[in-house]
Amino acid sequence: MIKITKEVKDLLKDYEIEILSENPLSIKDSDNHTHIGLPAEVILSEIIKDNETEEYLNEIDIKTIDVEKDYLLTFSGNYADEFDISEFNTMKGNDVISIIEVLKAYEIEIEIYFGTNEELCFEDGNDLLSQISIKEISETEADVLIRLFGGEFGEANVFNFISEIGSEIDEDYEDDEDYEEYEKRCEELRQEEIKKVKDSLSKYGWTMLAIDDDDLLFKYSNSNGEVGYGDISLGKDLIKKLKV
Repeated sequence: MIKITKEVKDLLKDYEIEILSENPLSIKDSDNHTHIGLPAEVILSEIIKDNETEEYLNEIDIKTIDVEKDYLLTFSGNYADEFDISEFNTMKGNDVISIIEVLKAYEIEIEIYFGTNEELCFEDGNDLLSQISIKEISETEADVLIRLFGGEFGEANVFNFISEIGSEIDEDYEDDEDYEEYEKRCEELRQEEIKKVKDSLSKYGWTMLAIDDDDLLFKYSNSNGEVGYGDISLGKDLIKKLKV
């Protein structure tokens, strides 16, 4: 998420860029062209990066991320000063939290290969994180991006690489003394999701009966004796159907 501070506004004046709206982000450039949403995010990210003000990127507190809401993650990078690379990915809040925690914990050099012999290099996970902006979007916006692009776009597969790093860290944690704390955090996030689904179900006369710990499937019923099964990760979509 790009934080629009006074410093950023002053910087944009040098580029004759006017901020029309911060949510959704909307800007007008020197040619009087208006850019809304993702294009505006990419333009501002590039300007901030070129002026070495990356501290304005990713100023987002994990505690403010809602595990059930949708987010747009945008990567803006450059290959050997030859061409720019921009990618995006839509995901739920719990996945955003995982990505942030994974990158902050990754302390070795990262190399992402793409194309024929091109590669993106980063000093560590935090260096890569500094080039990713995070923005909360509506469910409708997420649905549109999923329908048009499958929820992601890009040639370098940066976000797929991050997922692979996460898998490596999960394996490493098995033999690490911090694994107990890691498990505790995962369980806290899981319980938060379960509680939200349970509370939402109760509003429409449904009761959560049981949860399968292995695959997070839960059983639910209502006063009419109807019974069904759902997936915690798809709880929001299920509840929407039950409301109809």
